[in-house]
Amino acid sequence: MCALSAAERGKLVRDHLHLVGLDQFAKAYPAQLSGGMAQRAAIARALVTKPRFLLLDELLGALDELTRLRLQDELQRIVRHDGTTAVLVTHDVDEAVYLGDRIVIMHPHPGRIATILPVTDAVSRDRSDPNFIRLRDDIGNQVAEQIKLERAEIAVEEARKAKLLLSVELEDKDNKLAELEAMLKAREKLTEAQQQQAEFLKKQRTLDDEKREMALTIERKGRIGRRSREGELRSRRRPQNEGCGKEEQIAGRALMVSEALPSCVETFDLVAESMSSIPNVRSRSPLCFDNP
Repeated sequence: MCALSAAERGKLVRDHLHLVGLDQFAKAYPAQLSGGMAQRAAIARALVTKPRFLLLDELLGALDELTRLRLQDELQRIVRHDGTTAVLVTHDVDEAVYLGDRIVIMHPHPGRIATILPVTDAVSRDRSDPNFIRLRDDIGNQVAEQIKLERAEIAVEEARKAKLLLSVELEDKDNKLAELEAMLKAREKLTEAQQQQAEFLKKQRTLDDEKREMALTIERKGRIGRRSREGELRSRRRPQNEGCGKEEQIAGRALMVSEALPSCVETFDLVAESMSSIPNVRSRSPLCFDNP
């Protein structure tokens, strides 16, 4: 377009406006055009560069029924006049059969080709023709089946997702159950260990009590033994001293004291040993001597 002169560009614009039937609106502003006129102007703007391929994505979808039918005839005439290959994307089965030479049915999500149907010469562009009606109904049935298949696939996918979610939930529950079982086992082991510890402490207290009783018993027996020995000494010495003189009695008593002295020394050593185990008692006790 840049290599053309102003006169050539003007002629090219006028020719395409005439092609789409907008010669009388060449000086009109966009706001002054109807919806159908705006669509025809868009077609003229696309065709002015003489493209080999023309992509028409829902070109007539926003128009009313009468305008869409009239523009379908205009589009068919324009494309055949220029010999341009046009690819029309539409959801209208009737429009696809009326304008197309080949009809491609697509699968969505992701987009892929499902079926390619040729529109043969036996199919007239007359909407009342039986062949036209038959082809339109066949395509409609295929589209309906495709919709059912898509819904079934969606249902299967939702069921698969639900099953996966359920399996994840079951796995989580199994993990939580395993954790609870482990906690219960740990608690049982802890309770068993506490019971064993309590039994051990109980046995230890029993042994300590038995040791204390044995020590007290030994101490009592020792005191009883010392008392019995002292009584025997007294009973033995007392008849000997009877009828003796004063000096002999004193000698007898000294002998009794010398015989009882080892037991007194033993008792004194036990008392001193017990008091020495108490802190700060050795320095204050009158029973502890520096000299033996």
